[in-house]
Amino acid sequence: MIETSITRRYVYGNLGAHVIGYLGKPRESQLENDDYDDITPETFIGQWGSEYVYDKTLRGTAGKQIIEVDALGRQLKVLDYVQPQTGKDVSLSIDINLQKVAEESFGDKSGSLVAISPATGEVLALVSRPSFDPNDFVMGIDSEKWAILNKDKKYPLLNRALQSAYPPGSIFKPLVAIAGLEEGVISPETNVFCNGEMEYGRWSFGCWKHHGRVQLHRAIVESCDIFFYEVGKRLGIDRIAKYARMFGLGKATGLGISGSQERDGTIPSTKWKFKRFRKSWFLGETFNSAIGQGYVAITPIEAAIMASLIGNEGKKIKVTLLKDGGKNDGTATDANGKDGTNAKVEQLKVSRQTLDIVKQGLYGVVNERGGTGGAAKSNIVEISGKTGTAQVIKGRIKTEKLKEELRDHAWFIAYAPPKDPTIAVAVLVEHGGHGGSAAAPIAKNVIEAFFKSKANSIQH
Repeated sequence: MIETSITRRYVYGNLGAHVIGYLGKPRESQLENDDYDDITPETFIGQWGSEYVYDKTLRGTAGKQIIEVDALGRQLKVLDYVQPQTGKDVSLSIDINLQKVAEESFGDKSGSLVAISPATGEVLALVSRPSFDPNDFVMGIDSEKWAILNKDKKYPLLNRALQSAYPPGSIFKPLVAIAGLEEGVISPETNVFCNGEMEYGRWSFGCWKHHGRVQLHRAIVESCDIFFYEVGKRLGIDRIAKYARMFGLGKATGLGISGSQERDGTIPSTKWKFKRFRKSWFLGETFNSAIGQGYVAITPIEAAIMASLIGNEGKKIKVTLLKDGGKNDGTATDANGKDGTNAKVEQLKVSRQTLDIVKQGLYGVVNERGGTGGAAKSNIVEISGKTGTAQVIKGRIKTEKLKEELRDHAWFIAYAPPKDPTIAVAVLVEHGGHGGSAAAPIAKNVIEAFFKSKANSIQH
């Protein structure tokens, strides 16, 4: 007898592994599940990533014959025959060349990058470093390789883009600025004196630099903590939380590629703290939250959505992993069960004037003297962005003097071009130190690669 079997070969190896996922034989619990009543124990099914989300579409339906035989096993007649149905292709929105540039830009650093199209919600690149080779799983991963992956302290199987939440640091400040302007507690002319430190009771809240007297624009460009402590004080935590959630923070995307393990970020409020700790909220906690520290934590994909919403003037579009919403490859819906065309666009209730003021600040972060994101300045395309440095441990010890696992996380969010952006990016480098030096150059590499690719496609 000639027998055939199905396998997968992942031609890009560990490139994009956290998006693509892998195939494997069904677990016992899956065989007992009605959703898998059309498979046998030898069927390879999607167990993670896009392989899991779009498993039924990709797999199709197996055919079968019911044959009557005699006592010697000789075939007498075919009683029933079911025609097999070939699975359909799925075209992901991931740009594999952009993905390659993004992953290579991290070198041996751990972290995550998410790039999305503000106009369509398509995910253009999704990086989680370190990665793994999905080919190891195809025929069933051996115990030795499985043990190595699970014992690795850098957690290569963790999808950092969706499953890890970090303090956002100063990338949170644009939202606080938007909230302050919309609620009328500040104006562009509001000025605060920064002497590098603010006393509150027996507590001291510092700034990374002595800025002197600053207004909103310079506070964003130079990332002045003292200014945003004052804005947070005037707003209160509940109004900060309202705008953070409006801009996509604290809520999982539902893309599905991490199964049920996608993590919600944490956006604290008075109600949240009382429910969790049975304690009241304190003003000092508002100071920390206003600069993206304290209880605040977000995932890299939430950060990319926030950057996109600011860049495209508040047009809220559902993120998707399907190219053109799946309408060209037979997949009628995206992972959220919605029509992938993204025809419905929700406009956030934030004034154009407010967004223009904050966007001017984000342009200055990269392009003006004294801006903390100067390392992202490009000769190919104008980039707007915001740096962030998120403390891992409390204190004012210079990060380079700490052990690597205790160093600050480095953030950078960006979009380009400043008007009608076609790409928005969030970069998180674990224990990378300063966002301006560690994360901004990675974002620049990816954005430049995106625009070079667009230019080449137009020429051809």
